[in-house]
Amino acid sequence: MIPPGVHLVYYSMTDRHGQGGMRNGFLHVFEERERMVRRWNPETEDFEPLSTAGTATAATVDVILIGRREEAEEQEEDLLRAYDPNLAAYPMRDKSYTVWQHLSDYITPSIARRVLPSGRHILDITQPDENNHDDVHAANESTGHGFTSLDVRRSYREGATGAERTKSMLDKSWLLESMLERHYHGDYKELLGEMQLAFILLLLGQNYSGLEQWKRIMYLVCGSEDALDRWGNTLFVDYLHALQYQLDECPHDFFYDLLSADNFIFVLLKMLFRNVAQQRATPQDDYPSTVAELVKQLAQFQSFLQKRFGWSPSLEELRAEAEIEEGEDAPVVVEL
Repeated sequence: MIPPGVHLVYYSMTDRHGQGGMRNGFLHVFEERERMVRRWNPETEDFEPLSTAGTATAATVDVILIGRREEAEEQEEDLLRAYDPNLAAYPMRDKSYTVWQHLSDYITPSIARRVLPSGRHILDITQPDENNHDDVHAANESTGHGFTSLDVRRSYREGATGAERTKSMLDKSWLLESMLERHYHGDYKELLGEMQLAFILLLLGQNYSGLEQWKRIMYLVCGSEDALDRWGNTLFVDYLHALQYQLDECPHDFFYDLLSADNFIFVLLKMLFRNVAQQRATPQDDYPSTVAELVKQLAQFQSFLQKRFGWSPSLEELRAEAEIEEGEDAPVVVEL
């Protein structure tokens, strides 16, 4: 039996040499004892509902996923009886299920259905033009699904002054607050849920759009300094906790060299560590209560980075580095 909740079913074709092709798949929110039956269509190279897949042939494969439907069709009941001896048990006690829970614990059914509704596949999510900040929204409107529109370059309000625009280039806090209120109902866990879904579609579905949205959300969170006052012990703590599980599941060559100067993870994590380090007026002061829990989580995260990637960033070294950079060559907020 498949446990209730959000699950990703993914697959790919192989050629005569055994080389795998592009992955496809779908999300499904399983309810208790729900049944799902799909038949492989060799013409469309996809799993289709039994009602539309036609007659079984030597080239078709039936997949039965047990979940809940009180009134199963007679055809489905016959399949269940025929295939029951060959159905595999879901690995409830296997490590992979525990990993899946950690990677998806913020993904709610509403998030899954919004990003990838029933009947839509991984390959349906396309990458909008990054040079057009309205393109993500337009793509979502035309397809009825997709990631939340998020342009980290346009991180200021309409009618913003020159000073506000300059500040927004250095601190994404206004955009973070705006996104939480406008798109996530003020619930930061919905933002983390979309981040997790983007990562899963990247890691398991090999979907490039997942990578791009994951990077945008990472930039949004890591680049927000003023927001630490409000969200330091909540959003930022839970974000690091989720990110640690994600980085731990990446294949060894997934991010070729974390310490590379142009590696976006390295750059953004340094940005976050610096923002936290600068919450103290001086190195001798205690951290304010607004980031007390975050500092504890950062210590654990530092230990993980050292063990996994051989990198242990020091808050004080990053603080000193920031102070040097904020000397004569520091960006200037201009009033216009």
